[in-house]
This record gives sequence, structure tokens and C-alpha cells, in this order.
Amino acid sequence: MKVDTEKLKAWREAHYLTQSDLAEQAGLSPFTVHNAENGKEISAKTGRALARTLGVSAEELSRPLGTAGTERGIAEIEALPLEALYPIIDELTEELEELKESMPMPARLARRLGQEPHPWTEQDKRNFRRLSAVSRELRRIFARLEAEAERELSGNVPLEEE
Repeated sequence: MKVDTEKLKAWREAHYLTQSDLAEQAGLSPFTVHNAENGKEISAKTGRALARTLGVSAEELSRPLGTAGTERGIAEIEALPLEALYPIIDELTEELEELKESMPMPARLARRLGQEPHPWTEQDKRNFRRLSAVSRELRRIFARLEAEAERELSGNVPLEEE
């Protein structure tokens, strides 16, 4: 199993763990955690131990940020530490911009602007479906961040001291 090294490190740091701390809590050697964070192949058992310790699924740990064709559900987003959401937002926002650039203008808008509509290719259709999935995922993440902010502002969670 290969883990997404960016995610592994972000989640470890979000839990305020060193590689040694994570290794100890997961029942692994520090060398194994170091190897995983540096892109080395690890066993499925090791991946499950890391994921369990970080409170995520092994599948999520191995799925790269912004992987086309994948979409995190509400439960998956809820399970992530808040700090882990920010690199995901950055990745999805970048992907959204790239997809937007590759999309043809809708025919009605093109005609309204006096331009010739561009026929949609199969790739355009796939890009549009991915753009929709990325947009949904970003809305889920922002809804989670908004709910957390509302909890803090309502006094249900103590604000951190500055």
C-alpha cells in the first residue's frame, strides 16, 4: 500500500504528533512511519494502523489529494481533523481552476455573446462531471468549517487564546 505522503504528514501534524509519537500510538517503529512519509510502500496492516491512529480510513490515507474520480462524502469530511481540511481546499481549488479553464462556454451564453458554440467532447463531459464533484466536495468542507466557526462563536467551544 502506498499512502499520500502530504496527507499523512498533514494529519500527523494536525494531531500534534512527531513521527515517533505516531509510531508509538500506532504500534509501529519510527522507521516505518518515516518510510511511509517518504513515499515507501507499506503493508496494508501498517496502513490500517496509521489510519486508525489518525482517525481516517485506510482508503482515504492512500487516496491522493484531488484524485480525479473520487469524492469525499460528508462522513469522511467529518472524520478529518480541521487542520487537514486546508491542504485539501488548496488542492481542490487548484483543480477547480484547471477544470474551469478547460470547459467550453455553454451554448446559450456563447450565442448571447455572439460567438459560435463549441460542441462538447466526451472529455468535456468528463471534466464537467469532475468539476461538479469538486464543487460538491468544497461545499461539504466549507459547511463543516462554517459549523465549527458557529460553535466557537456561540460559546459552545472555547476560543483559543491569541
